[in-house]
Amino acid sequence: MFSRTITIVSLLLTLSTTAFAQQGDQARHKYFFRAVYTAEGMKDLQRRSATALRAGVQKFDESAGCKLEAWYFDYTESANYGFVDCPDEIAMATISATANAAGFVRVTFRPVLTPEEMDKVLARSVATRPPQQQ
Repeated sequence: MFSRTITIVSLLLTLSTTAFAQQGDQARHKYFFRAVYTAEGMKDLQRRSATALRAGVQKFDESAGCKLEAWYFDYTESANYGFVDCPDEIAMATISATANAAGFVRVTFRPVLTPEEMDKVLARSVATRPPQQQ
């Protein structure tokens, strides 16, 4: 099961590389998410279509200033995986708190970096000494 999850994450990262483009000069934050449905959440999903749920999530994300960039169902774990773009940490925390409080899913978010951003991290880390060497 773990290797299947790793494969799904790798696939999502591959499919979503275009979603990581910066939008103008404005700094945006990218997050990978995993939303695991509760029993009530699965019942709700059965009452509506998956595309209607995705449209609702897009509208919900936009209300916090964020943009849903990718959304995939993992039917083996009753979960969704995807990427969301937010203007700041407060917007992401708003989405997280509101979604988790509703009780339909347990959602977790992980910040992610573009390859260009990771290059900046690596360049800076070369010049930064660990605490033990300060």
